[in-house]
Amino acid sequence: MKGFRDFLLKGNLVSMAVGLVMALAFETLVLALVQAFITPAIGLAAGGHGNVAASGFQVRGVLFPVGLFITALISFVIIAAIVY
Repeated sequence: MKGFRDFLLKGNLVSMAVGLVMALAFETLVLALVQAFITPAIGLAAGGHGNVAASGFQVRGVLFPVGLFITALISFVIIAAIVY
């Protein structure tokens, strides 16, 4: 048991765990920013109703929520730009 404890505390494992927790919290923050401000602004600028996340199209009664993908894509681009 002592060997496992030394392994956990010796390496970069603790630093990686802290980094992972911070990254997950940052992802939540960016997603909230995109959903609250960026996608509504894009929807209004495009002449829509302001809620891009709710937009989509239907084929034979099946809804394809394209807006959800657009929201996720915007979040990914923001996070990728900051990380890069």
